Parts: sequence; structure tokens; C-alpha cells
Amino acid sequence: MFLSVEWAKRWLPAVFLLMSLPLPWWTMIETFLWWYGEQGNTSLTLSFPWMPRIAVMYSPHVSQIDGLLSFYYNQIPSFLFVSILIVAAGLCGLGKNRTRTLGGFLGITGIVTYFLLIFPLIPEIEYSFYGCREMPYFGIAIERSRSGTHTNVWFLSPGFFLALAGSLMLLSPLIRTLIERIKKRLSSPEQTNKEPIQ
Repeated sequence: MFLSVEWAKRWLPAVFLLMSLPLPWWTMIETFLWWYGEQGNTSLTLSFPWMPRIAVMYSPHVSQIDGLLSFYYNQIPSFLFVSILIVAAGLCGLGKNRTRTLGGFLGITGIVTYFLLIFPLIPEIEYSFYGCREMPYFGIAIERSRSGTHTNVWFLSPGFFLALAGSLMLLSPLIRTLIERIKKRLSSPEQTNKEPIQ
């Protein structure tokens, strides 16, 4: 059967890792609603391993996309490094046992380097108003003023969770083996060298 458990174990981790690249890893939704009934503005900020910030803004009068090139060219090696780690992890996931374990380690390394190299480049996490300094991964902030209500919601997104799931699936045989070894050591009786009494 095509969609069997064995198929899922074999291919899903690699699919998850490769599919995580075109999906956002972090999202912020920002809305502003006017008190006097006029339709407000909504903006969406997305972060990927290959781009720290892509912003999409919508208002009743204008819809635009900006931030596509909002980075310095000396940051390109960081984007390439993180993206290559995730792609390599996905490709290793198509191999045999040791190669799949290597893919799991590469995936975890890609996730960690994303948070070390790419995530700090998102401009929004520098603003104390949004509350991102206290909790940059998940949060909500609401500010009410005389003109309207400003609401921000930010959270880790599907791309991050797919990459994490794929990496852990590739590492699961190694984790299971380590747990079994620990259980055996804890459950085995202590060996003594005492000689029997004559």
C-alpha cells in the first residue's frame, strides 16, 4: 500500500524538511481598526530561513508587498548556510539509517542556526511596544488610543514545526536506542564479586 506506515517512516521526514523552506517559520499579524468605523489596515510579516522579513500590507486604498530586499548583501552567506542545512537534511532523510541520522542532526543544526543568524534580523523583534523582547516566539499585544485599536499577534509558523518534526523523526531511532540502553543499565542487577560461603 502506497500510504502505509513504512512509507510514512521512510519519506515523511524528508518531505517535511523540504516543504518547510517555502513556508514561513515566523509570522506577525498587525491590524489597526479605527474607532469611527473606517476600515483599518492589516499587515502580515513573514520570516523564512532564506529571508528574514517579507511584509505584506493591505488597506482599503492600497495593497503592496515590501521588504523583499530588506537585507544587506553580506547577510546572504547566512541565508545560504541555513537553507543548505535544511535541504541537506531533507536529502539525507531519503538515504539509509546512518545517513538519516545525519539528516536529523543537520535539521536540528539548521533550526538552531536560523534562530542564531536569521531570526534576530527581523526588525519587529527589536520593538519593545510589540512585546517581542520579552517573548519573541509567541505573543499578543493590544494598544488602544484615541484613534483606534492596534493589535499584534506573532507566533512560530508551519515551516518551523515541519522542520522540527522532520528532524525529530529522523533522530527517533537513535533516541529510542539511547533510551533502551539507559533502561537496560538501570534495570540490570548490580554484579558483585563476592565469593560464595563454603
